[in-house]
Amino acid sequence: MSSWLTGPGTTRILARFADQTSKTLFETTDKIPAKISEAHYKAGLIIRPLPTVRAMALSPPLIITGDDVDKTLDCLETGLKSVFA
Repeated sequence: MSSWLTGPGTTRILARFADQTSKTLFETTDKIPAKISEAHYKAGLIIRPLPTVRAMALSPPLIITGDDVDKTLDCLETGLKSVFA
């Protein structure tokens, strides 16, 4: 289970919880942000890993179409499934 956190401007922060109930994040040594970032890159989406806060930053372009949003969401789903399947 993931959770969107607020970011500056259009940037959004995505954190993946190890335990959704307690909202416990993965350990830093698990390198989950880097693994998720790599999986998303392979799926066609660039997400910046933020290892110090154990999250990822998503910065969409200032001009984006509905199709772009759909593709972004598809890439997010593909990337997360490939890491946590």
